Amino acid sequence: MPDLPHSPAAERNKQPILDALSGILGEQGAMLEIASGTGQHAVWFATALSGWTWQPTDADVRALPGIAARVERAELPNLPVASPEDRGASDRPDIERHLVEIWTELFARPIGPEDNFFDVGGNSLFAIRLSSKLRQRGLPAINPRDLYMHQTIARLSPVLARHPGI
Repeated sequence: MPDLPHSPAAERNKQPILDALSGILGEQGAMLEIASGTGQHAVWFATALSGWTWQPTDADVRALPGIAARVERAELPNLPVASPEDRGASDRPDIERHLVEIWTELFARPIGPEDNFFDVGGNSLFAIRLSSKLRQRGLPAINPRDLYMHQTIARLSPVLARHPGI
């Protein structure tokens, strides 16, 4: 996968780490991986440890789109990504309309449902402002993970539509 972020160190040490984990982990469970970087370890471990649900994350928001892309390509049942229904149109067109209006205001340019949050200039500060503006409109604040996993309005709208109280 040459178009994805790649770490030679992660590639070299993934098997030794897996060997160590295999000796201490049980048959199943859930693992939150901190500082996932490129997501290479998450995919490797989730592939080998099929009884474990693997959740990659990183404090550096710049790493999250690459992790999300790698996870999505892996298509592993124990490595959560957007569900197929998240890729369709929103059950709540109003949510999509609100998001288009808010993103257009935040980025001071026309925004469409397929524009990528990060490609138009989004970052963690914009994500906080987005959540605030959603709450001002009576909509649920966005979970940062949801924004990183569903980076367009078209993919994010169904996620917000499933929020309790909508």
